[in-house]
Amino acid sequence: MRKSGMKALIALVAVLVLAVAGILLVAMRYHIVDFKLYPKNVQVLDLTEKEISVDHYEKLRAVLPECTIHWNVPFQGKTVDNETKELTVTELTDEDVEALAYLPQLQKVNAKDCR
Repeated sequence: MRKSGMKALIALVAVLVLAVAGILLVAMRYHIVDFKLYPKNVQVLDLTEKEISVDHYEKLRAVLPECTIHWNVPFQGKTVDNETKELTVTELTDEDVEALAYLPQLQKVNAKDCR
């Protein structure tokens, strides 16, 4: 093999080794959920500025069970802070009722004019 071919092979192997090392380093420190990185040792995660789905939230709960996650719950075409204590509704679907389960601080639902 020529010197230039050997140099190219060595460079390729070096790039591959660095790529694998980088991937391992990331995998040791982070969880990857839907192509987003989350630190493994995080205690509190504030996602209120992000729009995430219930499915994404459930995946995060699975990999970060001890973490407190602040997020906005999809509810009736908008989002509601998961720390909401009171809501007013005029109608509720089965999907809406399921979403209420993601509001652990909810104490009161004003449904006076609910259909």
